[in-house]
Amino acid sequence: ALLADLTREQQRIKATALVGGMIGVAFLTALMGGSVLEGLIGVPGLFYLAAFAALVVMPVLWWGVPTPLHSGNLVYSRRRGDWSRVFSSRHLLRLDFGVFVQHLSLMALFVAVPPALVDVLALGSPDHWRVYVPVLLTSVVAMLPLLLLSMRSGKSYTAFRVALSLMLVSAALLAWAAGHGWGLVGGLVIFFTGFNLLEALLPSLVSRVAPSQLKGTALGVYNTCQFAGVFVGGAVGGVIFGHFGPAGVFLLMGTLLALWWIVVLVGDVPELMNSVTVYLEDMPAAQFEDRIAALRQLPGVYDVTVLAGQNMVYLKVSPSSFHNASLADVAGVSVH
Repeated sequence: ALLADLTREQQRIKATALVGGMIGVAFLTALMGGSVLEGLIGVPGLFYLAAFAALVVMPVLWWGVPTPLHSGNLVYSRRRGDWSRVFSSRHLLRLDFGVFVQHLSLMALFVAVPPALVDVLALGSPDHWRVYVPVLLTSVVAMLPLLLLSMRSGKSYTAFRVALSLMLVSAALLAWAAGHGWGLVGGLVIFFTGFNLLEALLPSLVSRVAPSQLKGTALGVYNTCQFAGVFVGGAVGGVIFGHFGPAGVFLLMGTLLALWWIVVLVGDVPELMNSVTVYLEDMPAAQFEDRIAALRQLPGVYDVTVLAGQNMVYLKVSPSSFHNASLADVAGVSVH
């Protein structure tokens, strides 16, 4: 939500991809150094190290990250129906369900894959990074062209469908050929290619679909579904693994991903909005309201959010029907 407040819709995929890349770097570092550190400082030491790392980055968050304009400055009052607007949006619900399935699949995968690496590739736990690191690096290299193509062509939703299809294919491959080294490693590469692409695309899609005033609420629901998927994936994945082994876990992943794929396939494609920030000259309140009303009437304007006391207005606009030149028809309005 903080990232969404600090970036424009047009740049949000780049921003989320960069954050996802940093998460990937941290993940790789943990995979390579985790077993070594566990031998040196033990499991309790790993938790102390995590707490220390959090303390180290707090000054960066406090002084290095710009503070977005607070929601209290918005000329907008929270209404009882706001939650229903978030939960009744079919586009947001599909994305919420999707991130739940995505992270459920991730956690279930890491229940099944470590034992499979031991059984299929005869790799002990300290050597699992020898598979994870090349897999993750390869998946990032494979994902980047798809991400860049979607950004340049404006086909974010198409890239989203491609990423989901890759995850579904990976689950099928793992369920069918995880008993072979090539099937296990190939399935992991395909899985993380799709997963990493979704990590960059999904938060941006949520913020572009949600109304401006409810962007934080929509992202909060989205994040809740994400971590609910983490919990359910670990719990249910463990139960399934105990009864049916890795094949059962991969089949569970494939079933849920297929359900998500069907939900996306039969649903209509949402129009992804862009944001435009405009500034109004100082003027009497009555004229100010007239200008806001005029902005609402411009072709392609979907939503108008006013920042009190700053003469600043956020417009959520359709990229296909809104043109900045139309702002010239509203007196006292400028774009910076």
